[in-house]
Amino acid sequence: MDIHKIINETMKITEEDMVQANEPMVPEQPVAPEQPSEPVVAEKPEVTPELIDSLIADMPELADCDKEMLIKGITIELEHFDAVGGDIKLVARIACDHIKEFPGKDYYAALAQMEQALAETPEEEQAPVEEIPAEEEVATETPRDESQFESKVKEEKKEPEAVEAKKDSNKKQEDIINKKAVEKK
Repeated sequence: MDIHKIINETMKITEEDMVQANEPMVPEQPVAPEQPSEPVVAEKPEVTPELIDSLIADMPELADCDKEMLIKGITIELEHFDAVGGDIKLVARIACDHIKEFPGKDYYAALAQMEQALAETPEEEQAPVEEIPAEEEVATETPRDESQFESKVKEEKKEPEAVEAKKDSNKKQEDIINKKAVEKK
């Protein structure tokens, strides 16, 4: 078949194609985003046993946590309420995760003790925060393994006579190996 016929066959435009091409383009109407099944809570809820029961009903994984500990945990974790977008379920999940982290222990009592100890410690007694220097401030000699090349260069700079002796020794070993290889042939 001739190449021109192939091109013409593949480039046929139907009448329907022409009609569609001449129709004015109507911009699509923006689709409103789906509304969440539950509205996001704007203000922090009061942590009550009823709220805990409701959360446990919606999130069975919370049933593994002691209710009293969960009330205490959610009350404390509500300090992050705005950071999690007002999602009380996420706050509850975080509290339950912390409680499960140390089974049989009161995570939130330990947290309160730690925070109080930090608050009572004068700044000069607190461990200094180690600052990471900018790239240009980083020392040029960082501890790391040296390559064989680097160790040879270092060795040559320190002990030129010893290096020469080692080279001679290596040359003699190569000569012996070469002689043995020739003898075997």
